[in-house]
Amino acid sequence: MEATVFVMGITLALMIAALDSVVNGLKTPELAFVPGHIDKRADLPLLRVVQPNMDEAKMDVKKPEAFTIDFGEGKFSPALRIGRDDDPQAIIDRFGLITPRPTIFITGGASQMTDDDIDRTREIVYDGVALFAETHNLTVIDGGTEAGVMQMIGEARKSRGYKFPLIGVCPESKVSYPGYQNPAQEAVLEDGHSHFVLIDAPEWGDESQMIVNLTRAIAAGLPMIGILINGGKIAERDVYLATTQGDNRVPILVLDGSGRTATNIANAFKTGHAASDIIKAIIAGGDIKLTAINDGKEAMIKKLSDHFHL
Repeated sequence: MEATVFVMGITLALMIAALDSVVNGLKTPELAFVPGHIDKRADLPLLRVVQPNMDEAKMDVKKPEAFTIDFGEGKFSPALRIGRDDDPQAIIDRFGLITPRPTIFITGGASQMTDDDIDRTREIVYDGVALFAETHNLTVIDGGTEAGVMQMIGEARKSRGYKFPLIGVCPESKVSYPGYQNPAQEAVLEDGHSHFVLIDAPEWGDESQMIVNLTRAIAAGLPMIGILINGGKIAERDVYLATTQGDNRVPILVLDGSGRTATNIANAFKTGHAASDIIKAIIAGGDIKLTAINDGKEAMIKKLSDHFHL
């Protein structure tokens, strides 16, 4: 009797092991991660889960979702949807961006500027920043929308037929563009940009870390700089992340006299006094440079030439 029970136990164990082997055999990458389908377990609805490359060290290789925005009249811009904490190298790889490459990021706006200051700023952006980027083959990164200095540099690039990469980075939840009419939109994408990175995030400012990280990744050891023009709390956040976080900190060139955050940081830099703890940290940790709005495009070009050793 005991022998019979023993044999039956062994048989049952073998059957369970065989069944387990069959079930596990079905869990191949082809069935668990189907190309072009969303991995519901990841809770990342805007990321595409792709077929793992068996030669990769990691089994779960995720790539940002790539698509093209058709702005009409023959103007197309490649775009990616990506998580705000994802590796910027994935953006470089999918866009095929040239690296290392000297890089500028622009942050700020034009709010509360006088008409004269807007005209001065436009000339600095058109004939200073954009011309310099085109002449010296730089990559430029900004917020990508039809607002303030982002609109200015996009229009400069488009109207003059410039070819330098101009990458707009913003939260997709806040914008609209051809093919995506967002009922919650607060801005539209600016069609002079060459590429767009749309962050899966709910708020303005959630893109700040990616702007800084992408700047560092594209420069990859070559000179880089952030340019602050005017700006509010989000621009302040961009500058704070660039100047105080990480080992590879990004120098900041402030357009003194352009208002709001730019003026606050410039004044703190010149006087050594700041009411805001964030600005105190920026001054303490950052490599801050100033150029005055009244000194025009020539002064901007001189500052950039000195920084990039050109």
